[in-house]
Parts: sequence; C-alpha cells; structure tokens
Amino acid sequence: MSSGLRDKKLNCLAIMTIVMDKSMEFWENIL
Repeated sequence: MSSGLRDKKLNCLAIMTIVMDKSMEFWENIL
C-alpha cells in the first residue's frame, strides 16, 4: 500500500520535472 503511494509520488515528481523542463525550453524559444 505505502509502496504504491510512494510510486505515485515519484511519478508525480517525474512528471513535474519533465513539465518544468519543457516549459523552460518553451520560454527560452519565446524569449
């Protein structure tokens, strides 16, 4: 149970990291 919750948190963190990376590229292209 707890391991599943931890995996979800890690997945969320990974997605946030990817989104941040993409948004940084996006802003660099605009600016």
